[in-house]
Amino acid sequence: NATISASTPKLVFHPEENAAAAAGMTTGDLPGRLNDALIGAYAGSVQEGNTELAVRVRSPNTHRDEVHELQALPLPGRDGGVIPLEQLGSWSLEPSVSGIQRYQGQRVSVVKAYLEPFVLPAGAMAEFRSRLEAAALTLPAGVRLDIGGEEEERSQSIGNLLSVFVIFVAAMAAVVILSLNSFRQAGIIGLVAILSFGLALFGVRLFSWPFGFQALIGALGMVGLAINGAIIVISALKANPAAAAGDKDAATDVVVDASRHIISTTVTTIGGFVPLIIFGGTFWPPLATAIAGGVAGSAIIALYTVPALYMRLKRKHAAAQSAAEDHDLSADVLPLPEAERLDPLRGARAQISATS
Repeated sequence: NATISASTPKLVFHPEENAAAAAGMTTGDLPGRLNDALIGAYAGSVQEGNTELAVRVRSPNTHRDEVHELQALPLPGRDGGVIPLEQLGSWSLEPSVSGIQRYQGQRVSVVKAYLEPFVLPAGAMAEFRSRLEAAALTLPAGVRLDIGGEEEERSQSIGNLLSVFVIFVAAMAAVVILSLNSFRQAGIIGLVAILSFGLALFGVRLFSWPFGFQALIGALGMVGLAINGAIIVISALKANPAAAAGDKDAATDVVVDASRHIISTTVTTIGGFVPLIIFGGTFWPPLATAIAGGVAGSAIIALYTVPALYMRLKRKHAAAQSAAEDHDLSADVLPLPEAERLDPLRGARAQISATS
């Protein structure tokens, strides 16, 4: 429904005071008696289960369907008699004034739509936007389209959530950097978090659920679980001297040993969300699929991507350290004078002459 309406005419009854007084009524009695005749007089109630239904007595539909029939609408008069309404006044059509709604000083027309039960607002809005784009509507000059209601509230909630989440991301980054004592290794953890967030969105898309507020909550909450496996792998690699030195075989053994913990954690986490994915109705599956998809992808990243990046960093660090040592050794060798390099025996002759 919409809040703006055209100026439609309305039917107005003009009572005659003298005729009403002759019928034993006043002009103040007529609105109540008209309301009883058209809408109905309250006569009691009927209880059906937990619902109380009002019982009203009113004139038959034959007296209320057409305008000309209202002229002969019978009203109770004095001494229990019936008086036609046309004897008490006259009807007329008059234009009505349509209201103009304003929001923040601007004229608006609010068009409302109500969702059916068990329909997600995000899915309904996606369908509405696709149909709106397909219609290719062109708004007149000075007219714009704003979407409010559930969509506006969801946007505000997401904005508030992200503003708080940024603070927690900074705190998490500080904790990871201090625990690993390396900016590069902390960068690997950050890359895992970003990739896992993308995999969480892929999980929501894979099951054809809309990306709404529930899916966003699941994806953001999954980040902490996703980086846990990566931190375990990097800590295990650092604890092994051979793997920390860049030995591939030692790194492989460390990753295989850590895989038992990571895979068991991943399987139990996904298994806990399977009931919500299958039997969660329409509210829980977006959140459950986001967490399950992100956790499953984070296990693969932790067991393959993280060790590869760690070993690459170690090889680059070892190469840079070797180049620095070679440079230091070359700097310790003093260059010979130009004459001695051309005539190696000159220096020996000079020492002999100096001795003699």
